[in-house]
Amino acid sequence: MNLQSKVKEIVKSLEEKGFNIRIKTSADRECYIISSPELKKAVLIGEAFETVKCFKINIKKWWWAEEEGFSRDEMVEKMGSEIFVEIHPNDIVKYIIEK
Repeated sequence: MNLQSKVKEIVKSLEEKGFNIRIKTSADRECYIISSPELKKAVLIGEAFETVKCFKINIKKWWWAEEEGFSRDEMVEKMGSEIFVEIHPNDIVKYIIEK
């Protein structure tokens, strides 16, 4: 399954469950951030070597890094393991909706 199809599948599933979902696309359209503001959860989904990869985002650390002036590249390079934790694409909906 390609990246855009997986993003559409995830968003559709969450919206069908009644969740308000936001999607941000990177400038190069190589990755997406899918978030639920009411649940304060977000995931990064992208494609690497023709495989869809997904990561939970630690929102508190992301916000802290943004406030400290880190660029997105710096967040990945310097704080990647603190902000991003890999998750299987099929587990995204469950992760976002669980409390």
